Amino acid sequence: MGSSRRLNNTHIAQPHASPPFTTTYQVTLTDAKGCTFQDSVQVAVNVPPIVDLDSTLVVCLNTQPQLTPKITSTAAPLQYRWSPSIGLSNAWVEQPILTTTQSRWYTLTVTDVYKCVGIDSIFVRVAPFPLVDAGHDSSVCRGDSVLIGHEATGGTPPFTYQWTPAIGLAHADWAVAKASPGSSQLYHLTVLDLNGCKAEDSVQVNIIPAPLPVITASGRLTFLSRRQRPPFNNKTVSPIPVVDGRQFSIDTRARRRNLWRVGCGLEWLRRHF
Repeated sequence: MGSSRRLNNTHIAQPHASPPFTTTYQVTLTDAKGCTFQDSVQVAVNVPPIVDLDSTLVVCLNTQPQLTPKITSTAAPLQYRWSPSIGLSNAWVEQPILTTTQSRWYTLTVTDVYKCVGIDSIFVRVAPFPLVDAGHDSSVCRGDSVLIGHEATGGTPPFTYQWTPAIGLAHADWAVAKASPGSSQLYHLTVLDLNGCKAEDSVQVNIIPAPLPVITASGRLTFLSRRQRPPFNNKTVSPIPVVDGRQFSIDTRARRRNLWRVGCGLEWLRRHF
């Protein structure tokens, strides 16, 4: 049965066999008197383990991913050997944990019970994290706004941005957002780059309580809410008390303008001439 298949010589006692699949060879021995003897032997061909690793694995710096090869074999148990062992939790297991700060090649050798070997390699590329800056803590008057955040640097663009909470933000998915919270708020910025590497930062926006200034001027003064639009709901006031004892004097000779903004949140005073 296929006696000449992949034999280096069919007329010697011990030929070398390299069949492509399991093959039974038959040998016939003839002595000097013409007597013949026959026997057969089966050479089993075992498929070596098939090892499949991605060509490249991108990992974020200082993370601990697990290497997960796909292995196909019908001849267990299998032996595993990763090389080099640098940064691996165990070089003799199928799926080691990787901790590395340098990009390098790793090779996995798998040996089955018949000593058949399968090999594959993977390049592990260590990617840096993006650098994120949510900005400096700031204080604004109630109703005013302030820009928070900056464009991310480092890492691998493009970046995605997410501010939380979104309360008081015009665009919670922009790198630079306009914040106008109703009360003091801590904003948290999360940035993801193309490789999924993540960076985070926070910024505090404080709301300054509106003071009550003292206005000293001759004549009649009218208080106007800055949220009002003409016609104003005017309220005639006399000199108003203020915190910290501060006083704001209005020059009644400045007839070119009759509106003054005083303090943080007092809105407007109209001087009537």
